Amino acid sequence: MYARFQDLINQGFSIANKWYFKEFDESEFEAWIGACRDLLSACEPEPELPWFPTYQHIEEIVMLLSDTRHKIFRRETYYMGL
Repeated sequence: MYARFQDLINQGFSIANKWYFKEFDESEFEAWIGACRDLLSACEPEPELPWFPTYQHIEEIVMLLSDTRHKIFRRETYYMGL
């Protein structure tokens, strides 16, 4: 589970770099957002993603993933997925 969080964080950084260098792929971004939603929806309480995430929210989402991972480690948030 921690590895999945780290994987999505790394993907977010990769997408941000691609956007910066004008190599942005909308389908890759949408797949990443879907994976983030799936992972975060298994947490209790569920962290809130932006309503309509765009590439401008990448840093915010990466920070949310990192913060959630730390809260799970400190038992402030529970991961219900298996």
